[in-house]
Order: sequence, then C-alpha cells, then structure tokens
Amino acid sequence: VQGTNQVIYKRRVTSKDFDKTDHRTALGKGSYEEIRITDLPDIQDELLREIDKIFPFGFKGHWETGNHIETLAHHYIIRKIIKIAVTYPFYYQYFDQDEKKFKDGKLRGYLDLIFKKNENHISVKLKQTLNFLKYRHIDVYSHKPFELDVREFARKVEEVIKQNKLRGEDAIELLPPPIFSRRIILRSVSERGKEIEFYKLSSGEKQLIFSVNTILYHLLNLDSIKNHRFQKGYRSVNIMLDEIELYFHPDRQKEYVSFLLRRIGEVKFKTIQAINICFVTHSPFILSDIPSANILFLEENGVPKVDAVLSRTFGANIHDLLKNNFFLLNGSIGNFAREKINDTINFLNHQKVLKEIN
Repeated sequence: VQGTNQVIYKRRVTSKDFDKTDHRTALGKGSYEEIRITDLPDIQDELLREIDKIFPFGFKGHWETGNHIETLAHHYIIRKIIKIAVTYPFYYQYFDQDEKKFKDGKLRGYLDLIFKKNENHISVKLKQTLNFLKYRHIDVYSHKPFELDVREFARKVEEVIKQNKLRGEDAIELLPPPIFSRRIILRSVSERGKEIEFYKLSSGEKQLIFSVNTILYHLLNLDSIKNHRFQKGYRSVNIMLDEIELYFHPDRQKEYVSFLLRRIGEVKFKTIQAINICFVTHSPFILSDIPSANILFLEENGVPKVDAVLSRTFGANIHDLLKNNFFLLNGSIGNFAREKINDTINFLNHQKVLKEIN
C-alpha cells in the first residue's frame, strides 16, 4: 500500500507571500512550495460533502471509520481531484493554486464535469478508487500484502457489472486502485503451473510486454477524448517507434509486428478510425513483415539512400535480407574472425612466396 501525504503540486512563491513571521522565508522568492494534503484541511471537508452528494453510498461515513486502507483511498481521491485541476489546462479555471482552494461556487460543477460529463482517461484512476470503496469487490482489510487471482477477480468484476447494471466498458474502472503497489506473478502453462514473478522475466520478454501495453495505454487514452470547445478528439493517430527491437531476441523481433497488430486489433475504438505505425529500425526481422513499397532506407546523416533497392522484403528470408550490403557493408563474418582469416591467408601466401624464392 502506498503512502498518503504525497506532494499534490508545487506553488511558485512570490514577493507578496512574505512577512517577518512567514515560514516561506526559508524558501526564498522565486522558489517553489510543495503543497501536500495536510496543507489543505478545509478542502478535505468541503470535498467530502460534495462527493457524498454525487456518490450517495456513504462516502463520508467511510471517512469516519478510521480504517487504514479506506483512509489511504480517501487521501488519494482528494489528492487526485486537486491534481487534475492543477495539471490539465482545461480545469485551471476551477482551482486557485495561490489561495490553495477551489474558487467560490466552482467545486460542484468541477466534480460533475470530471465524474459525469467528461468520460475520459483523466478520471479513470479516481473512479477506480471510488468504486473500490463503493462496491467492496476487493477483499483487503489491512496494509499487509494479499494475493488477487486474476480469473477469480475477473468473475467478481463481471458480477459487479451485472448486479449494478453497469456497462461492459466500465470494467476498467473496477480494477484495483493506484493506492496499491503491485507484484505480478505468472503461472506457466507448459511447466505444470510453475510460478515466476514478472520482474524475473528476461529483459526482452519484459520489453515486449511494456512496449505493446504502453502503446495500447496511450491509444485508449487518446480514444477517450471527445470533441469539445477546448479539446479535439483524435480520429487519426501516428505511432513512431524508434529501434523498438532493442533488447529483443531474434525470435521476439520476428514476433513483434504480428503481436502488436493483434493486440491493437482486439481494441474496440470509439473515436480513432486510422492508425499509422512508423518503425525506425535496423532489424531485418522487422522488415520481413513490411512491404518494400513502405520502406525508406536512410544513410547515417538521415538522407534517403536512393540506390538501396530490395526486390522484396515482405515474407523475405532473413538471411537474404542480411546479404544485402545495406545491412552489412563488409559481409556477414565477425571482424575479429575476418582479421584472423586474413592473417592466416597472408601468412600462407608469404610462406608460398618464400618457397618459390628458395
């Protein structure tokens, strides 16, 4: 379980903040004051009252139970609500950072906006934490570590959705809230249920999961943005991947394009209609999954290499691609081995010449 009194935002200290008894004199003019949840006691009570009106499941009552986990959840909710208001330009109008409070008469409208009207990625973690308190679908009663079986938890989420007549897409808002730190334990299918912690996977295996999941995460975030007076939804997205094959075993490089396209194809986008993917790569394994008409060869200085022609890349044999001098200017043998072979040839030639002379 993660801590509570984290920094919410940093407020720039100006000359008007100072007097002889002001603690900010230790900071110095032009520096930044870290604002934490303990610096905002009045806001906490105000937020509790307003959240209780929007979510009538006794949220304020939860606050008064003294349960350690619930206290962490409440602190996270308050911190996140304020952090959204000071992070995203669209919401700047609702919170006065200098006065450390919501502007008069603005709080209820702001909460309605982030919880009901603007259904996008910005408030997902906030809703996860509120739903954790509301539905109690995660059995945790102390700050000690606990196990959560993915399949069993998925069944619980389905039950909550069915019993409360939620939408299927609301499932993401029922995932464990960010007040918990996670350790992922995998169970092998091929090795009779052998367990392995995620961090023990090879760097290539982790990179494959991290890179594809990061792409999906950002695509879903972009897809959640709707057209609005201050923001535009994204119908077309361009993804730039620079040397994505780093860390990958050759087998993983062969799998990457197929794996990425399958995962993207499984997502049901609402707003995004077109996705273009640009790979900057040295890998013939990546190129063997891309038609030659879609490939631009570049010199070291970034100038297109017009005479670099591969008759066919899509479905091409990796060894045939490697033989092209665009990849290997001096052949496919290691330099050290080539030096030793050349030394041997030179030595033998020298011995032959000596014999002919003698």
